[in-house]
Amino acid sequence: MAQVDITVNNQNFLIACEDGQEDRLLDLSKIVDDKVGELAAQVGQVGQTRLLVMAALVIADELVDLRETVKVTPVQNSDDTSVSAVACIEELSKRIEKIADLAAERKVPFVSGDGEDMVASFIEQLSGKPEPDGEAYELMCVTVAEKHRLWCEYWRPANWKCIFGDDSRRIFAKAAHGLPSIQEEWASYPELIAEVEKAILAGKPWKAPVAPELTGSGEAGIQKELDSFEVLEGFEVNLFADESHGVRNPLSVRWDASGRMYVACSDVYPQIEAGVRGYDRVIALRDTNHDGKADESTVFAEDLLIPTGMELSLIHI
Repeated sequence: MAQVDITVNNQNFLIACEDGQEDRLLDLSKIVDDKVGELAAQVGQVGQTRLLVMAALVIADELVDLRETVKVTPVQNSDDTSVSAVACIEELSKRIEKIADLAAERKVPFVSGDGEDMVASFIEQLSGKPEPDGEAYELMCVTVAEKHRLWCEYWRPANWKCIFGDDSRRIFAKAAHGLPSIQEEWASYPELIAEVEKAILAGKPWKAPVAPELTGSGEAGIQKELDSFEVLEGFEVNLFADESHGVRNPLSVRWDASGRMYVACSDVYPQIEAGVRGYDRVIALRDTNHDGKADESTVFAEDLLIPTGMELSLIHI
């Protein structure tokens, strides 16, 4: 017989227990000590015996409540052994049947089972066709991914300030050149999502709309822009990079410690046609011969959606 020294309300007690039960007895004593501590905080130190009796009554009350909560009518199995879990399983089965009936009423696929059979059954109920495999399966995965992308762009638009914020009242948030406004573009997403869902059910691909190619402005002129600068004597302004370096519609510029210029470019700012994939990029430019013009251009990041800002950090390894 083992003996364990426990502490309740700052008083030690030496309690005997069966060998191997020492840790369990310590855990139980911790519960009692916590309960006594709670009572002492409420009624004060009214005496060790009174506190222990009060704690015992509270714990007994909680135990009775717990028994009433989990109480079920014993069910006899084939071996005439009382198994209360059977009643719980039967109740759960009834609930599943109700859910299945509701799903059938609302024409929503509902399957039970596990593993691959469950997935196959769900797809067959959803589309009326067996689970695809090979190329057909990959096609469905791509289409489902497109639907998720549209949902993300609808609920978390990149240019939300032009839809909900103060910029929604500014001129560039309005319709221009025969195009819908930014708010109207955003409101068309649910219709696109419905189209993708139909494609998924039909097992057909869905192609995202293609953004119109930029034509530029006929009024733009590099020399005209350069001549418009007024600089102090001894200074000059020159063209560092242009479209030939991949720089189109720049939004933000940053420099790093090595003299590289990073330019966030967005062909679609401030408005992207609903459903069009983001293809904006960050271009890294470098002047290797120090003539004031970029002679090295690389794509630092691509497939972005309206990157309105950047932040550079130095990492020493």
